[in-house]
Amino acid sequence: MRKSLASKFALLCSVLVFSAGGHAQLMAANAAPEMPTAALIEAPTAPNVQKTHKFFDRQNLSLTAMVFSAALADGITTQHALGLRRTTTTIQNGAVRTMTTRYVELNPVAAPLVNRGWAGQIAATTLTAGADIAVTNWLHRKGHHRMERFVPFMFAATSASFAAHNARYW
Repeated sequence: MRKSLASKFALLCSVLVFSAGGHAQLMAANAAPEMPTAALIEAPTAPNVQKTHKFFDRQNLSLTAMVFSAALADGITTQHALGLRRTTTTIQNGAVRTMTTRYVELNPVAAPLVNRGWAGQIAATTLTAGADIAVTNWLHRKGHHRMERFVPFMFAATSASFAAHNARYW
């Protein structure tokens, strides 16, 4: 086995030595082979298939208006519910019991603002809509244009569901 491996290696080395020597004799000392010239042709660039849109286009402006509208509806119904005081009178076992119920904001993030009246409600609404614009703009810059159109629906649906919940107390 070793003899056959050694003989194959010797044969490979001799082929490489003789083929290299043959090439060296064909080329002159300082002459380089002539390279074929190729014509430079400019390939036409394809037009951008997926055209991007401006961030504040008509659709994004209408989606932002939808978010502001839903947040405004939530704010109006929240402030109305916070202003309510309900008094219920019950009679149990001959005893008259009167209970006054006051509504409070359950969202722990918005409660410090919303409980301060309309000024706090406007600040909370501005923060909500600002978060929508910030997330949408970030997705637009990253090239996620479908998600950019979807996020305002999530913000608006959340605010609209809160407004519907609060509207039960009218």
